[in-house]
Amino acid sequence: MDRLDKFHLVQDEYRKLDAQWLRLHVVILSLLAALVMLAEIAMYFILNTDNLITSSPQVYLLKYLLFPTACDGSCVVLAWWAVNTPRLSEKAKRYVLSLAFSLAAFVLSFVHETFLNAYSGFAIPVILTAFYRDVRLTSVTAGTCVLLQLISAFFIHWDLDKVYGADYYAEILVALLILVFVYIICFVIIRFDNKRHLIILKNEQERRRLQRELLTDDLTGIYNKVALRDFLEHLDEREKIANFHIVMMDIDDFKRVNDTLGHLQGDIALRIVGKAIHNHCSINTAFRFGGDEFCLLFENMSSDEVVSRIQSMQRDYLAQTRLEVAQPITLSAGIATGRKGESASQLLERADQALYRAKEQRNAIYLAP
Repeated sequence: MDRLDKFHLVQDEYRKLDAQWLRLHVVILSLLAALVMLAEIAMYFILNTDNLITSSPQVYLLKYLLFPTACDGSCVVLAWWAVNTPRLSEKAKRYVLSLAFSLAAFVLSFVHETFLNAYSGFAIPVILTAFYRDVRLTSVTAGTCVLLQLISAFFIHWDLDKVYGADYYAEILVALLILVFVYIICFVIIRFDNKRHLIILKNEQERRRLQRELLTDDLTGIYNKVALRDFLEHLDEREKIANFHIVMMDIDDFKRVNDTLGHLQGDIALRIVGKAIHNHCSINTAFRFGGDEFCLLFENMSSDEVVSRIQSMQRDYLAQTRLEVAQPITLSAGIATGRKGESASQLLERADQALYRAKEQRNAIYLAP
């Protein structure tokens, strides 16, 4: 039942968003790598025009264009490979992608160490992981970025003309503190977002539980008349009533069962109907109409198939009541086949009339003309 059962958990929606973000994460890395390459090309022409390049053009292009572009390209390829590899779990894909982004930031930092603002690139991988709401992933990414930033600042001297004095190391310290601050902010955001997510999920689960209780008959475990009304309205909206058979079914001489055996035995008899329905047809299209009457809907089945299904249910019910109620109890059913242009309520009325014809014989099935 589309309107009754398609209550998607919030958790499922989050997973879909995470999958979308994973691809967007790779796209961002690809775009940034392309942007850095274009900036390198533009910088070369600007510096060359002003005669500010101290090395030969070949060395400059190798150090500041070809090498970083090759490294960034490798990071992009690694990221796309991870995202498109089915055997990798979603969690593994996130870690590989975050590592690739951190390595790209590492290349940017030491190739352009002259511009200390390049160290701010380490904050980007950390910020982007916050969307996954995974504290461990963000912490590992932040720790990796801090380590790579220290290696870049203290162990790799790419620009031989640069002077590494107290001011340089002071600015490196500031960059590290900024990175730690970004991590702390992301950590706090993730913690609060996870709490909010948990509250939303619990509220959704509670809403689903209440909705299920509202639409379900406690005694038999199948849907109730409120759910049937909703389903029939939906059928009219879809205009597919011709694809359905409606079966109206009830317990023969149920009043006598209550009067002679008691209401507790009557409840057992009703519960056995619910079990028989569970065993022989989809509970998504089974409803307790009221009292001892039940309504079943079968889609895209022939009349013979529906009759066979109901006959199996009758035999099962008769056998079970012999065991559990101490006397055999039978079911009667009326079946109506949907017609083009007919409303759901009209089909239900024809099935109800067929039921009355079946009850004249008891333990019978009557197929409406």
